Amino acid sequence: MKIDVITFPTVNNYGSVLQAFATQEFFREHGCEVRILNYKRVFPLFGGNPLKAAVKFPFRLITQCIQPFDAFRRQYLNISGKLRRVMRDFADYESDADAFCTGSDQVWNSWYNRGILPEVYLAFAPEGSYKFAFSASFGKTEIDAQEVAETQKYIDDYRHISVREDSAVKILEEQYHYGKAVHVPDPTLCLSGNTWRGYVKTTNRGGAKESEPYILVYKINAYSSEFNNYAAALSRKTGLKIKRLCATFAQACQNFFRHEEKIILPPVFDIISLIDNARYVLTDSFHGTAFSLNLNTEPICIFPEMFGGRLESILRLTGTLGRRVTGYDDFGVLNRPVNWEHVNSVLDAERRKVSGWLDMVLAEIRQHNS
Repeated sequence: MKIDVITFPTVNNYGSVLQAFATQEFFREHGCEVRILNYKRVFPLFGGNPLKAAVKFPFRLITQCIQPFDAFRRQYLNISGKLRRVMRDFADYESDADAFCTGSDQVWNSWYNRGILPEVYLAFAPEGSYKFAFSASFGKTEIDAQEVAETQKYIDDYRHISVREDSAVKILEEQYHYGKAVHVPDPTLCLSGNTWRGYVKTTNRGGAKESEPYILVYKINAYSSEFNNYAAALSRKTGLKIKRLCATFAQACQNFFRHEEKIILPPVFDIISLIDNARYVLTDSFHGTAFSLNLNTEPICIFPEMFGGRLESILRLTGTLGRRVTGYDDFGVLNRPVNWEHVNSVLDAERRKVSGWLDMVLAEIRQHNS
C-alpha cells in the first residue's frame, strides 16, 4: 500500500527529522510504502527578498548548520518529488498513492506557520481520495474562531484524525465538531527505546549509564540566562558535569564562555545516545522529553512560554508531571523520581493502541480502493 505523507521534513531540527523518520518506519512496519513529500514552508524573510536574506546569512554558515540534517535526510528519509513550497506548486501534483496523510509535527499551528497552509490539510490531494492524519499537532490548546471557520472544510474531509495531544482531541470535538479524533503518541514514541538504540553506533544497550554521569542540556527555545543559571545550580547540587547540545551555531556562540562541554550540531542519531547515557536531561523540548521517557532517562522539564501543552500532555500521560520544574528555585525535582515500570507500561500500551488504530485505517483504505 502506498502512502504519501506531508509533514515538515526540511526543517533543520532534530525533533522534526526524527518524527518524520519515525512515521516512515512505523508505517513500513505495517506494510506501507511511504513517500514523504518534498515540502518546505515559505517564511517572509527581510520583506521576502531572497538576496537580502543571503546577505544576512553567509552561505558557508548556513551550509554548516544544515549539514547533519541534510545528511540524515539523504540517508534515511524517502523524500521524493520536486520541492514544493506553496499551494500553487502542487498544480502539477500527480500520485499513484492509495492514501494521503498529514504527518506529525506542528503541522496545524497557524502561529508557527505564519498563517493557514492549505497544503498541510491535504488540499492538493485528488478529489475523493482517502485522507487521514497521523499524530498531527495544533501546538495550542484553543483555536481562533476565524481559523476554525477557514479550515472546517479541510478537517471535514479527513476519514480519520489522530493527534498527539489530548488538548487537540478537545479542539477537534468541541470546536470542529469532528467526532473521530483519537489521541496517539508522537511518532518517535511509536518506536521503542531499544528500537532507537539499534540505530546508533555507540549506545546504552545494557541500560547502564556512562561511568561518568552528566546532565544533558537540550534547549530549543530562546536564550535564557535564568535557564542557564538553573542548569549551573543543578550541576553544583548534583555534582554532575553538564553537556550542552547546541542545535545551532547561535547556541554555541551564546554559550561560548560557559564552562561546559558543548556538542555542536552532532549527527542526528547521536542525540539518542546523548540522551540515553545522561543521568538527567534538562530541557524545554517536547522531543527532548519524549526521548528521555522512551530511553528511561529522567527529564527535568522547563515549559516554554508558548506551546507547553504538548509537554504537559506527555508528562500527564506517563504519570510524570513531577518532572516539571515549576520555577527556577525548584530543585525538589531531584527528589521526585520516575516510576519507570509505570512509564514503560503506559508507552507499551500506547504503541499497541496506535498500531491497532493504524491497522484499522489501512483496512479502510483497502476497502475504499477496492
